Amino acid sequence: MNGKSATVLLGESKEKANSSIKGFLEKLNIEVLECMNGIEVIQQAFAKNPDLIILDVTLPRLNCFMCARILKNDPLMKATPIIHMGSPQNSIEQYWSKVSGGDYYLQ
Repeated sequence: MNGKSATVLLGESKEKANSSIKGFLEKLNIEVLECMNGIEVIQQAFAKNPDLIILDVTLPRLNCFMCARILKNDPLMKATPIIHMGSPQNSIEQYWSKVSGGDYYLQ
């Protein structure tokens, strides 16, 4: 065990990478696995089995909604909570988050 209380997979594009989220989680003694695109998210999710997945809606290569759909359709990953981060007033993103299996939409 690495001494961390939990593991969070954080998927953000390089342009949107927000170190404040990572810093906040690390202050809570949470291990943060950073991914810069959707392909990395899927690879790391299956390799590391995180406790929580946080995905930015602008994730490149494989968007956050497709990532959620792939992960929620897998028997080993479907119980892992997924949070999508997006625009405050974008009801379309909120809709796709729900449809794709996201557990929460963070504005």
